[in-house]
Amino acid sequence: MSSPIQDPWRPTALTPTTIEDLYHRWMQLRNRRPELAVDLVTGDCALFSGAGKVGDAHGPSELADLIEQQAETDDPPAFTIHRQPVVDPARGHVAFLWTAETRADGALVGGVDLLDVGGPAGSRARGH
Repeated sequence: MSSPIQDPWRPTALTPTTIEDLYHRWMQLRNRRPELAVDLVTGDCALFSGAGKVGDAHGPSELADLIEQQAETDDPPAFTIHRQPVVDPARGHVAFLWTAETRADGALVGGVDLLDVGGPAGSRARGH
């Protein structure tokens, strides 16, 4: 009897270590580290940005472009996780509730990044 083919995007075990690693790398990405997008998201990742002219981002290239455009503004936001991530280990989902503060005037906005965690050790994510 042969073993079934393994789906590389089948959710991996969500341990405190994989969640913490994803949290730190996701926050680095959101805080002006666009080069991390290629390692963190798949081509079907979609991120909606309601701020300014930037709009939606699909896949690692557009997400990196969005991060770069935000960083090039006069007042790039500073993202932080708000509370603990919400984790659904059965489905491999992690939701990060975040706030972003503008540096010039301290205005706050917030949102949710929902990630389908997969790949080796949860190293990449598909966003919704």
